[in-house]
Amino acid sequence: FIGNRNAKGAGAIASAMSSGFRRPTRVDLPVGRRMSYVGRSPDTELLRRDLGLDAEFRVVLEWAPAGLLLFGLGSLWSRLGARARSRGARILAAISRPFGRFGSEGGCLQVDLWDGEQRLSVTALSGDQRLGILPCAMALQRLLEDDLPERGVVHPAAWLSPQTGIGELGTRGVRVVTVPPV
Repeated sequence: FIGNRNAKGAGAIASAMSSGFRRPTRVDLPVGRRMSYVGRSPDTELLRRDLGLDAEFRVVLEWAPAGLLLFGLGSLWSRLGARARSRGARILAAISRPFGRFGSEGGCLQVDLWDGEQRLSVTALSGDQRLGILPCAMALQRLLEDDLPERGVVHPAAWLSPQTGIGELGTRGVRVVTVPPV
């Protein structure tokens, strides 16, 4: 979930458009029932390769008309060349600027796991859009403090236990909510 009151520059818009806004589906989040769109993510392959999980990544924009616009432009965007995409992203950034005064700055990252019978949902809620970068910042802090147990290349899923990671997110103002299997 991406709150509307956040800067949306040409680079962010081009990246979002290139990852795709496909297959609109309503999802339930702590911020309410919202329209979500499937997007491409390298994590799909990483989760399949490293954990044997099939994954689907969805994006939810706070301002529903923005999501509908990006979804509607999706098929045209995929046919544009690099220069036209760059120009289009700058135009969309300029159009979105005045609307950035409305809504929230908040962010939400929800992971739903299910095995066909049980479902577990873990949601991280933040008053801003730091959720995507916080794991990198936490790793960088450990490097600067020389507080990593291993040297060299460390697998992203192995450098920090889930309990420690969730605890550190909490000290940074992120609220983590777990809904047990149903």
